[in-house]
Amino acid sequence: MGVVAFGLVFYLLPVSHMLADGFSMAAWHKEFGDGHVGALIRFTLWQASLSTLAALLLAIGPVWALRRLRFRGRSLVMTVMLLPFVVPTVVAVSATLALFGADGWLMGLVRTVSLGRITDIDPRGHTWSIVLVHAWFNFGMIARLVVAYEGEAGARQDEAAQLLGASPWRRLLRITGPRLAPAWRAGAALTFLLSLAAFATVLLLGGTKHATIETEIFRETTQFLALDRAAVLALIQFGLVTTALLLIRGKGSPSESRPRAVGGRSAGLGGPQNGLRNLLAAIVLATTVTFALAPLASLVIDVLRPAGSWGLDAFRYLGTARANTTAAYAPGEAIANSLTNAAVAMTIAIVIGGAVTALATRRGTGAKLIGAMSIAPLVTSPVTLGFGMMLAFSAPPLDFRSRWWLLPVAHSLVAVPLVVRTLIPAVAGRRTELSDAARTLGASPLRRWFRIDLPILAPAIAVSLGLAFVVSLGEFGASSFLARPQRLTVPIAIGRALGRPGARSVLDAHVLSLTLVGVALGVLLLAEMAAGLIRRVSRGS
Repeated sequence: MGVVAFGLVFYLLPVSHMLADGFSMAAWHKEFGDGHVGALIRFTLWQASLSTLAALLLAIGPVWALRRLRFRGRSLVMTVMLLPFVVPTVVAVSATLALFGADGWLMGLVRTVSLGRITDIDPRGHTWSIVLVHAWFNFGMIARLVVAYEGEAGARQDEAAQLLGASPWRRLLRITGPRLAPAWRAGAALTFLLSLAAFATVLLLGGTKHATIETEIFRETTQFLALDRAAVLALIQFGLVTTALLLIRGKGSPSESRPRAVGGRSAGLGGPQNGLRNLLAAIVLATTVTFALAPLASLVIDVLRPAGSWGLDAFRYLGTARANTTAAYAPGEAIANSLTNAAVAMTIAIVIGGAVTALATRRGTGAKLIGAMSIAPLVTSPVTLGFGMMLAFSAPPLDFRSRWWLLPVAHSLVAVPLVVRTLIPAVAGRRTELSDAARTLGASPLRRWFRIDLPILAPAIAVSLGLAFVVSLGEFGASSFLARPQRLTVPIAIGRALGRPGARSVLDAHVLSLTLVGVALGVLLLAEMAAGLIRRVSRGS
């Protein structure tokens, strides 16, 4: 009952408020009367399509190279490629400005090569910068999905076809292409969905020239106080995301009919190795790793070498008093607020997600329904969720807008589907023979849980805890609506710093971005270490 009540109050109520306000006929007539909504929809779909195409094109090279080469450190290369996918969006924007901005090292290289003829390339206000960031986010995810999908069995099919005399193009069109098509479709669909609901990248890089439905909801709410127009836009975005998600699910999961891996290695060569092609593949992988790391490396260099000399002086900013900074907040307080919110959101998400998992893994139609309902927050973008909560909890008897805990509750709603999708396979796949035998021998439920179930589920629980914490730590969309001025989070502080002119403000954003990445990586590492400790203690007791 507690899980149902939580979902009704904090998810269904805000969504129903948003839907009710969005169905106002007067607001719809007003919105579609000037053609502005049509332009927003077109640009939203246009940038999402371009971002998907760019990510697919960027993934082709590393997929080809990883399928061709087997070497030590191959898994490390794939991990590095996936790193942009887990970086918070505001950090990605900050890193992009560190690389391409007026004071970025790439801009300095362009000035040098052009002999001063090119003085400035500002990535803000351009569609290409939005598309580039989205492609950088997702290309590694697509490449890893495709390479992991194929397996050793797929490589053997290629080798057999080559031995039978099939040309490379014939193998691509008749064997490799059809076999890998489901994985490419899944990667493209996920990229399109994420780009469709993108908020921070468009808000911070699009400027006043470019707006999507997500950013327009924010502007109509915060700048013009036009809640009826924002509700209409939120309803449209809800419909677009729902339609996209249904189309994606209609295509089927790439796990369906996937080739079965025979060994632990990934796809191999399609025949005898060729030295020139292997060299080209190595160059492609080196370029890919450079592309994945360059923005983050630029961020590190900008923070550690702000005035031409190496040092940690920029980090003194984190402890600077509010009156002595260029920003209207204390960075140290923002970090403390984010850590507190993340800890609370993680706790809520693991409790709710664990309860949902326990219910969803039971037999029966009700269990399947609960499992399906657990992904409902995925249909609602964080911006739409934050806007709905602002509408639902801004008046008595549910006036929670001034409550600090409302923001971590919103973060937990974003994280719960990830927690559930991580725990369900682990719970459903565990062997119950040991627990049944322990029960027969008289072991109490608590003892069975700590001695048998917990060591088995510890890795999945650790991943869930880390995911929930990191999701809250980097969340920007819902926080833009719900964060109180006296309790700003790090992503909001980064966004505000990037919105202010001056090199000091940009440096402030870069310092906070690097701090956020460091904390997120540290939390994931601690979660993994905790899982190992739990397993060792449980086995030794």
